[in-house]
Amino acid sequence: MRPVIADAIARAGDGCDRIYVSVDIDVLDPGFAPGTGTPEPGGMNPADLLRAVRSIALETPLVALDVVEVGVEDDPRSGQLALLMILIEVRRADSR
Repeated sequence: MRPVIADAIARAGDGCDRIYVSVDIDVLDPGFAPGTGTPEPGGMNPADLLRAVRSIALETPLVALDVVEVGVEDDPRSGQLALLMILIEVRRADSR
């Protein structure tokens, strides 16, 4: 996972001063986020997603981050996970 994230960071940061990240909750396996709009088995687990977002937040000039496709009506836990992720990672980025 780490080499993929490192490559994504290198590509995204090439020639730009700031990075905006949009996390689509569909990237998670539906076992962890069943309320997503297009559930696909075999997705990431929350720990890997948090590691990826943490790496991006700490290693890039992150200006903003959002989480999309969160079906809070169908699955309030996914919404809570997304909100927690944003708060943790944005806080980490602010403290660097």
